[in-house]
Amino acid sequence: MPELPNADPRLVGLKLQPAALRLGFLAAAWQIFLLREFAAQFYGSEISFGFVLAFWLLWGGLGSRAGNGRLLGRATAEGCLFAALIGAPFGFALLRLSGPALGLLPGEVTGFGPILLFAAVSAGPMNFFLGAAFARTAAHRRPAGAYLWESAGAAAGAALSYGFLVPALPAGAALAVIGVVGAASSRLDGPAARRRAWAWAWVGAAAWSLLPAFLDAPSQAVRWRPFELVLTKDGPSGRMQAVRRADEVTVYENGLKTFAAADRSESVESAGFALLQRPRAGRVLLLGGGWAGLAAEVLRYDPEAVDIVESDYAAVKAVLPFLPPRDRAALADPRVHWTIADGRRHLERASRRYDFILIGLPDPATAQLNRFYSAEFFRLAASRLDPGGVLSFRAGAAENYIGPVLARYLATHEATLRTAFPIVEIAPGASAVFLASRGPLTLDPDRLAGELERRDAATASFNRAFLQARLHPLRRESLRTALSAAGAAINSDDRPISYFYHALLWSAQKKGPDAAWLDRLASIRPSVLLAAAILPLLLIMGASLLRSRRGSRMPPSYPFLVLGLTTMAAELLLMIRYQTLHGGLYGRVALLLGLFMAGTTAGAWLAARIKAETPAAILVPSAVSFLLLGFSALGWDKGLGAAGFACLFPVWGCWGGFLFAALSRACPAPEGLSGRGYAADLLGAFAGSLVLSAVLLPLAGLDRLFAALAAINLALLGALALDRRFRGV
Repeated sequence: MPELPNADPRLVGLKLQPAALRLGFLAAAWQIFLLREFAAQFYGSEISFGFVLAFWLLWGGLGSRAGNGRLLGRATAEGCLFAALIGAPFGFALLRLSGPALGLLPGEVTGFGPILLFAAVSAGPMNFFLGAAFARTAAHRRPAGAYLWESAGAAAGAALSYGFLVPALPAGAALAVIGVVGAASSRLDGPAARRRAWAWAWVGAAAWSLLPAFLDAPSQAVRWRPFELVLTKDGPSGRMQAVRRADEVTVYENGLKTFAAADRSESVESAGFALLQRPRAGRVLLLGGGWAGLAAEVLRYDPEAVDIVESDYAAVKAVLPFLPPRDRAALADPRVHWTIADGRRHLERASRRYDFILIGLPDPATAQLNRFYSAEFFRLAASRLDPGGVLSFRAGAAENYIGPVLARYLATHEATLRTAFPIVEIAPGASAVFLASRGPLTLDPDRLAGELERRDAATASFNRAFLQARLHPLRRESLRTALSAAGAAINSDDRPISYFYHALLWSAQKKGPDAAWLDRLASIRPSVLLAAAILPLLLIMGASLLRSRRGSRMPPSYPFLVLGLTTMAAELLLMIRYQTLHGGLYGRVALLLGLFMAGTTAGAWLAARIKAETPAAILVPSAVSFLLLGFSALGWDKGLGAAGFACLFPVWGCWGGFLFAALSRACPAPEGLSGRGYAADLLGAFAGSLVLSAVLLPLAGLDRLFAALAAINLALLGALALDRRFRGV
C-alpha cells in the first residue's frame, strides 16, 4: 500500500477537548430552536429549513474564515464564544419580529423572498462567532480531534433539546438554559486579574442569556397586534396560538388560521356541499378541524357516526375553553369518536370504511400539509371509502377573477384528484370546495337546495338563495375555463408541487421581487433544472479525470465540496421524506438532528481509531454514498417504518463524519480542516441546502434529487479511483 505523500503527520487526537465540545453543544441546540422558530413564524414551511441551514453554514464558514485570518485581531476562542452568547438573543429577536417587520397581518402567508432574507439575517449574530471560535480552537489543538468533539457536543445538545428542553420548556426558557449552560461551562485561565475579569464577563453573558425567557410571551404578542394573544402551545405539528379581539377568538397553527369563532362559513360549506351529495350521512371521518366547528356542522345532517382524527389532543384541549358552547357540545355528542393519531397513518391502519372523508386542514403550504393533498393520499382515501363515498376539502380561491397563478394552483388539485377518482366537481367561491367520488356528484343548486330543505338543515347563511348565487352556471363555467387553460401538474409525495404553487401564489399577491423568478422556475422542465444545477460539478469532475490522465492531481477541495453538498442535501431531503411519510417533523427535528450528529461523532471516532489514511478509507465511503443515494432514489426507503427511517440519519452522519476525518487526515495542513478543504465543505453544504433542498425540491422531486446526488458522487468516485496521484491512490 503506497504511503500518502501529503498526509498530516499529526495523529488524530481522541483526548477530550471541552472547548470544541461546548461549541458543538451550543451550535446544535441553537440550530434546533432556530429551525423550530422559523417553522412557527413562517407557517411551518419546511423550505425554510433549507434556507436556515444554508445561511447557518454560510455564516459559520465566514466566521471560520475570519477566525483563521486577521479580521478579528487577537480575539481568542473564548472571546468569540462570548460574542456568540451575546448575539444569540438578537438573532431570535429578529426572527420573532419578522411578522411586524414585513407588515404581515395575522394569518397572512409570505413568499420565499422574506423567508430567505430573515434566514440570512437571524443566523448571523450567533453562528458567525461560533465559526470563528471553532477555527481558533482547531488552530491551537489537533484539528480532526476538535471536529470529533464538536460533533459529540452537537449530539449532546440535540439530545438535551429533544429529551428535556423541547417537551418541558417554552422556547424562550429553553434558549435561556442553553445560554446559561454555555456561559457557565466557559474556562477561566491566565493571570488572576484576567480570570476575575472573565468571571464577571461570563456572569454578564449568563444574565443576558436569561433575557429570552422574560421576553418570550411579549415577543410573541407583538406579532398578533392589534389582537390579544391568549394562548400559545407547541405540539408535534407546530405552534398553536389563539388570539382574541373583542369577544371573537381565532386559532392559528404556525401562523395559518385553523378556526375562527365568528366565521362559520368554512365549516358550513365544507360539511354542506359534501353531505348533500347523498341521501344519508352515514359514517363520516374528519381529518383535522373537527374541533373547530366542523363536527357541529356535520351533526346537523344526522350522521350515524363521526370519527375525528387529531395529532395533538393536548393542544386541542388547551383551545377548548375558547370554543363556542355549540362546538363544545358537539364534541361531547355520543356519536363523535376521537382518535389521537396522524391522519394519514390512521387511514392506512383503518379497518372500517367511510361514507364521507372531509379534510379540515389549511391549504398545502407545507410538506406536512401537502401529504394530505397528494396523489398517494387521495388513492389511500379512495380505498377507505364505500362505493359512492365522497372526499371533500377546501382550497383558497377567489370570488370572481381567477388569475393564471391561482388557476394553476387549483388545476393541480383537480388533476391530482383525478388520479384516484373518476368524478371531480368544484364549487367556486372565495374558497373553492373540491368534491371527488367514484359515484355521481352534482352541483345543481336546485337539487342541493331540495335535499337541504328535506333534511331541514338550511340556515340563514346556507340556503336555497345562497346555493343559487354560489353555484350560478356562469361562475362555474368561468372557473372551468380558467382551470382548463392552466397547466396542471400532479402533486405527489415525491414532488410536492402544490406547496410551491401556494408560495408562488402568495408571492404574486404581495408582488414581491421573488414572484417573477419563481414563476420562471415553475415553467422550466425538472430535468432541465437539475441539469443546470449539477452540470457544473459534473464538468469539474470530468476536468479532473482529464487532468489525472495527464499526470496532474485533482485539487483536494473537490472531494470536500461534494462531501459537504451531499451530506447536507441528503440530511434535508431525508427530513422532508420523513415528514411526508410519517409527519410530526416539528416535534422530532431535534431527535433526527441528534441521531445525525451521533452518527457523525461515531464516524469521526472510527476514522481516528483506525487511523484512516489509506486510499480505501476514502474510496470505500465514496462508493457507499453512491449506494445509499441510489437506495433513496429508487424509493426503497419509503417502505421503512418511522423507527427504521430514523436509522438512516445516523448512517448518513457516520458516513459524513468518517469521510470528513479521513479527507482531513489525508490532506496537507493548508488544505485540511482549518484551510481550503473546510471552506469547500461549507460551500458545498451551503449549495446543497439552498439550491438542491430548498429551491429544486418541489420542482424536481425527491427521487430525482437523490438520483442527481448519486450521479455527482459516482463522478467523484471515478475521479478519485482514476487519479493515481491523489493521496497515493
